[in-house]
Amino acid sequence: MIQDWMLERYRLGELTAAQKAEVEKALEADEALRARLQSLEADTQATLDRYKARAVGIEVRRRAAEVRPSRSLVPALAFSFGLVLAVAGSVALLHRPDDIRLKGELGDPALHIYRQTSGSPERLEPGAKVRPHDRVQVEVELAGERSLVVVSIDAVGHATLHYPLNGDTVAPAGFKALPQAFELDESPGFERFFLVTSKQPMDSGVVYQAAERLARGPVARTASLALPFASTQRSLLLDKAP
Repeated sequence: MIQDWMLERYRLGELTAAQKAEVEKALEADEALRARLQSLEADTQATLDRYKARAVGIEVRRRAAEVRPSRSLVPALAFSFGLVLAVAGSVALLHRPDDIRLKGELGDPALHIYRQTSGSPERLEPGAKVRPHDRVQVEVELAGERSLVVVSIDAVGHATLHYPLNGDTVAPAGFKALPQAFELDESPGFERFFLVTSKQPMDSGVVYQAAERLARGPVARTASLALPFASTQRSLLLDKAP
């Protein structure tokens, strides 16, 4: 039986020649399977359309903040997903030495999250308690990986794509921190961040779609993203106090 993951990889051109031939033979003989493939394609396109609209809005606000340096904060706009874009200029405050890692052993990709405070940025450990309107910064260690995607999910079933905003997952030289900080919104429960890395370029829309599926499911706090390509995942969950 052809599983959905094989159909996803078939759509992305990531099957072996033998697997591709198997899927195409099954599609030719099975009308229901063809309908499943069409449904996956339609769902992916709808997700990408929603993602593009959100990404454009975030990018517009980021650029607007850059041309108004006298403003200390982006206006507090309420988004339907779990985080609010915060100060682009806060990125420089949150760089940390290379030997600080929250996930993975030395030499592995790692995910770092810091909370902005009145003093030095505070490193947040997995399970750390956070509150609505806390501002956090995401930093990463790629450890030789070529590309990355950063997404988050929350307890009320929303997913947010944080990086990239332009669709290009290949990291520029020396990439360390996302180009914007984030303000936690008032949704209850948790915020869980994912760093997905690969030695090859990835489809950020597919990662975002996997995050949406996980956010709506019963194991959003603990399960990995179900991705149809080889990758390394790191996640860090923050518990949001009421």
